[in-house]
Amino acid sequence: MKKIIALSALFMLTACGDNEVNGNNDVKQELKQELKPQAQQSVKKVETSDKLKDLDKEVSIAKTDSKTLDGFKERIELAQSDVSCDTSAQCYVVSTGVNPCGGASGYAVLSSKTSNKDEIEALTAELIRLEKSKHALEGTMGICQHLFEPKGMCKNEKCVAVDGPQEVY
Repeated sequence: MKKIIALSALFMLTACGDNEVNGNNDVKQELKQELKPQAQQSVKKVETSDKLKDLDKEVSIAKTDSKTLDGFKERIELAQSDVSCDTSAQCYVVSTGVNPCGGASGYAVLSSKTSNKDEIEALTAELIRLEKSKHALEGTMGICQHLFEPKGMCKNEKCVAVDGPQEVY
């Protein structure tokens, strides 16, 4: 009799454990069902945010007309108007654009004595980014020439290009 009571007690305890496990699984399933729409909304927000960023880039590129690019180039030319220097360390070279097949479309030798090097380099980086994007969007073709980047040197108190640019076809 004691064995039967012990076995029935054991059976009842085991059955209770199954209910608790099943109960926990039911709770987990309910939580998953409740959280699933929230998680999907979060994913949609992230996807939408990424799409908006891409769209913003496309719109900014589409708004980039030749006047904007010309404005950037004029600022570089303005910096080129005074390239006075005391040493060659003050001379630096920047790309003035990008060819459709890649590579620089030209170079400018400037002086850090008369121009803000960081500002000019940021300006040329933005110019190159916009030109690359514009070429990609418009499907621009080019002759794919390669220009070697010249070095800047102070000669007669002016920054000048040395060793280039040379065209290679």
